[in-house]
Amino acid sequence: MSDDAYDFDIGLDSGRLEKVENAEYEMVEETSRSQPTLNNTGIPTAPEWDIIDSSKLDTFATCERKFFYTYILGWRPEQPSIHLHYGTSVHLAMEHILLHGFSNETILSAYQLFLSSYREVFDESLDAKYAPKDPANTFQLLAEYAAKYQSQDEDTEVLYTEVAGSVPIDDETLIHFKIDAILRDKRGIFIRDHKTASQLGDAKRKEFDLSVQIGTYVHALYCFPQFPNEEIYGGEINLLVLRKMGNALERLPIQRNPADQAKWLWNTQFFINMLRWNMEAFSENSPEDEILTCFPQRWTSCTKYGVCPFHSFCRAWDNPLQRCAEPPPGFKIEHWNPREREN
Repeated sequence: MSDDAYDFDIGLDSGRLEKVENAEYEMVEETSRSQPTLNNTGIPTAPEWDIIDSSKLDTFATCERKFFYTYILGWRPEQPSIHLHYGTSVHLAMEHILLHGFSNETILSAYQLFLSSYREVFDESLDAKYAPKDPANTFQLLAEYAAKYQSQDEDTEVLYTEVAGSVPIDDETLIHFKIDAILRDKRGIFIRDHKTASQLGDAKRKEFDLSVQIGTYVHALYCFPQFPNEEIYGGEINLLVLRKMGNALERLPIQRNPADQAKWLWNTQFFINMLRWNMEAFSENSPEDEILTCFPQRWTSCTKYGVCPFHSFCRAWDNPLQRCAEPPPGFKIEHWNPREREN
């Protein structure tokens, strides 16, 4: 494979690329595949099982049993996540700045967009608890962001923001995505992904180099017919580090050449095939079985991001199918559907 060619048949005949409101692009599926009925398990099928995105693949690669609880059963903590909702709210501010610049008025209106979204879930009584991810520090962060990047971004062209849709990765599978921004500068065309964090170190800087998410976004760039392959640079992480003793801002370039993308594609297809194998094995399992012989437990991942919320279930239940007629206290059923984010 040459360095300037991405050897992948994007199969655009499986969908149509449509321009939608606010300069978004969406791959609209022409056909849908029916999900098999899993009679033995006693678990009603959900259409979301057949929808793949990088979040699902990340969870599956981290721990297949966690994937089972999160995406097959659809169990999620009832308590809202400060990290998820804060990130969603900050994204609104970042998009506003990209579209309208770095003036004082823009920074203030970006903060108001953040605050309006943030207060939908977390009121003022929780600000001290969740500091430094609180409104006061966020206002400080946005001011610091403008001071650092106003001149640096002068030559950056904003092509699109909040680009959502799906693209094929093989003859049977679409992968869904939502890209924060597609930009162009002297390096070429690249995606920018906004990330919030509480620490900055070598491990954090290397976290994104091989991520399935960044690979998915760059893959989408290669699939878009309006972007010549030779002009695609890769990605950039816009890292926003919120700390009580002072915030930090850093942008992490991630160049992805065609060979890098070929590796990403092979890895992604591998995990897709492993997911399919587990789904087939799942269909043959039953509540009467002594143990669940699919979606294995990855014991090295139990404390990867703190203690896994399903750790106690893995310890106590040999066969979760005997216990999953309804979610346990503190959990709710909410099946993840990335298509909802595309609308």
